[in-house]
Amino acid sequence: MLYSDKFNVFMQQYGGDSGGGGSTGNGPPVDVGISDPFSGFTFTPSNYLFTDPPRYFKANDPYYYEVDNIPLKQIHENCLWLRDQMIGLELNVTGIPLTKILDLQPSVSNSDRIIRVNPGKFTARVNDAYGLSPLFSQINNGPVVDITRPTIYIPPDITVTDAAFSTIVAATVENIFYSNGLYDQLQTHGSQMLGNYATTGGEITFNYDPYWLNEPPLTFSDLPKIKAAVWQQISHQPSLQQLAVDFTRRWHGVFRTSVVNVSEPLSVEIPPFNISDFIDNDANLHDPQVRIDLVFVYTHPIDAPQTYLAKDAGGAPEVISVPRLGVVKGAGQILASQNEALNITGGTGIGSPSWNQQATNTLKHYSTSAALEPGQDMAIQAPLADQVANGVTNSPFPGKTTGLSFPSPDDLLNLAPLIVQGAMESDLVTIGQSVLPICYVIVKKDATVLFDTDIIDIRPFLRTAELAYNERAGIGAANPPLSMGNPATGKTELYQSLETTRDYMKDLMQQLSNEVDAQLAQFPIAFPICTLQYYTNNVVEEDLSIVSQKIIHDGYNLEGTGYEGINAGTVFQSFALESTSIKLIPGKYLIEGSVNGACSNYNDAGASWWEVTLRDGNNTVRYPDTETFTLSFQAYMLGQGGTRNTEKDGTVTFATILDIDDSDSGVPIGTDLILHVKRVGGLVNKLKARAAITITRVGNVNGSPGPISSSS
Repeated sequence: MLYSDKFNVFMQQYGGDSGGGGSTGNGPPVDVGISDPFSGFTFTPSNYLFTDPPRYFKANDPYYYEVDNIPLKQIHENCLWLRDQMIGLELNVTGIPLTKILDLQPSVSNSDRIIRVNPGKFTARVNDAYGLSPLFSQINNGPVVDITRPTIYIPPDITVTDAAFSTIVAATVENIFYSNGLYDQLQTHGSQMLGNYATTGGEITFNYDPYWLNEPPLTFSDLPKIKAAVWQQISHQPSLQQLAVDFTRRWHGVFRTSVVNVSEPLSVEIPPFNISDFIDNDANLHDPQVRIDLVFVYTHPIDAPQTYLAKDAGGAPEVISVPRLGVVKGAGQILASQNEALNITGGTGIGSPSWNQQATNTLKHYSTSAALEPGQDMAIQAPLADQVANGVTNSPFPGKTTGLSFPSPDDLLNLAPLIVQGAMESDLVTIGQSVLPICYVIVKKDATVLFDTDIIDIRPFLRTAELAYNERAGIGAANPPLSMGNPATGKTELYQSLETTRDYMKDLMQQLSNEVDAQLAQFPIAFPICTLQYYTNNVVEEDLSIVSQKIIHDGYNLEGTGYEGINAGTVFQSFALESTSIKLIPGKYLIEGSVNGACSNYNDAGASWWEVTLRDGNNTVRYPDTETFTLSFQAYMLGQGGTRNTEKDGTVTFATILDIDDSDSGVPIGTDLILHVKRVGGLVNKLKARAAITITRVGNVNGSPGPISSSS
């Protein structure tokens, strides 16, 4: 049916015909199904008819104005009808196919194996950080992570280069700045944790952290995208907001989005089908017929001089200065055995005893590899399982003879660079790339040329979000906000940090243990130990009597019986109570004690002073040095007999180290140690005394620890 006939059908059905001029149409919207150029339009009801063609004069028409006005009225009504479509009512344009969008459209000539792509523009993420010299800024002195400091993480110092300042103010114009706005504006809101929860516990809370040159309260002028970042010769330990911009300057805005302009037509040759790209366990069972390739455009942004690709070009990454096409070969990488692993390509071996035996050998494995021909950028595995897809009813592309293994359009080639402290612009880890998928190509066995039907156009003008909502929300809700200055931490990094902390604490505890051991080696642990208790009544001056002895530990054995009168192998002897002395074998002793006294003469009244000394068997004062100081206390009583009304006792404590050796007594049986009390002043001449001392042998005479011997 001709275009005019379709409109006549439309007019007849909705209120008129091609010859009428006054009828009105009031039918529902209709898609008249017109082929090019109006395919896809849905027309809207109007009070006017569209007449095509308008009435022409006939040979027998009378010359009369009403007849003459018929075509003019129809043309006028056609214009009013078009006005309703374009202005008065909504014009619904539907069904514009991807084939009508010429930008970056793939095509073939139906006479060769070359895919051609039209010029066009698209927006892409820029991942490449290779070769980016620090024109804008460089990182100095950090960052420093020191868990011995109250603040573990100290941000680095950032220096803006002289070349950057000179270029900004046009002092020199030797470098192209490639400014894109990311070097000027703050990119994230700032926040800071409140409180020291490592020691106090409690809920972790954050507060906003205004830009570091301002003070609260936060105002609109401080908001990111409004408040500009600073340019400073040295940014010393900047805030996370400024640090994010500093890193962006250093790496020239890597991870940004940029426009890519394909200004000239691009082309790439698709490799022919090759049966050797597939591993066939049984050539009679499987006969691959098809391979699916991916054609894409490498991203080269308009705001960069060149882009490096993750592709070897003679030991260095390939560099492009304009976008180019790439091809992912849909088959070619085959499973090859390594280190004499069992050959499983012959249809046998899997599940056999040899197969199970090699499972524990970590050296034996299988890897995929493929030799790429010119024009190929990658090859994926060549599974034969998809040959069963020829008869499926749920083909993703009806009418196309395809398998079900399609190269991932973005993720196969997209690569994020590794931005780490100390990474140089020449390090291969800084290479990143992103691509725009263009089309799948069906490569058929025995086909020497490509046809239009072999192209599956997948240009992503409409596409889903790259992250699920929970992923986007999780990143968006991070606090402090994620940025290059505050990147996210992965589980591995977290665990490594915990391991570092653990190892540090282990080393620190071992160091402290070694230091404590070294100190204890100088001052051996008090050992062996003996405690004594004394009591006496009505003392004026005398040696106190021992009423209780307890040997807590007698410790080291003697290397002989040279100390006569002492139980062989012991330090402290057991003796009858009421004795006034204890014998000590040679060595260093820690003597700790206290003496308490109260007046026992009720008839006398007044105060008295008492002195305490440690003496040996020769009645020589060993402690204290009475010419320097004395150990003394005061006790007093007021009133007499039954009328006494005030009584107060006195106490003195002491601790000292005494050296005991054979010369003290002249005989090898040890030295007597005596606790002596004496009145040195006052009226009351009777004292009730109680005392307790602890005797600890801390070393030999020469100060060394170890077993006691006659030579010690």
